[in-house]
Amino acid sequence: MLSGMMLPPCHMTYQVQVSDGKHNLITEIRSWDCLLGAPFNCVNSAALLLMVAQHVGLQPGELVMMSVCTHIYSNHFDQVREQLTREPRAAARMTLTPRDDFFAHEIGDFVLEGYDPHAAISAPVAV
Repeated sequence: MLSGMMLPPCHMTYQVQVSDGKHNLITEIRSWDCLLGAPFNCVNSAALLLMVAQHVGLQPGELVMMSVCTHIYSNHFDQVREQLTREPRAAARMTLTPRDDFFAHEIGDFVLEGYDPHAAISAPVAV
């Protein structure tokens, strides 16, 4: 499967930690594209945190993201400058419809509340 990819997967490890009755997740990423990868990676890891917490009967706790190599590609400089001019908006909240089978979740099971995005910024994928 890896031989068919342009790049190896960026996510290297997931570490689960439980404290004070909450499920925490630490995600380590080998290579993190700040403009295109970071938003996807954060939501992806938050979804995994919710899924695991729900299935082991704990409250979701903290999500910690670590990067070995965080970068902005040179063909994304203009888009990053545009992103930096935007005022942050209130954080959305993600909820998850319960399922008995961990692997039965579907995209519609994840609901974002209070999501108020800015207009999309298009950028080519850099490889």
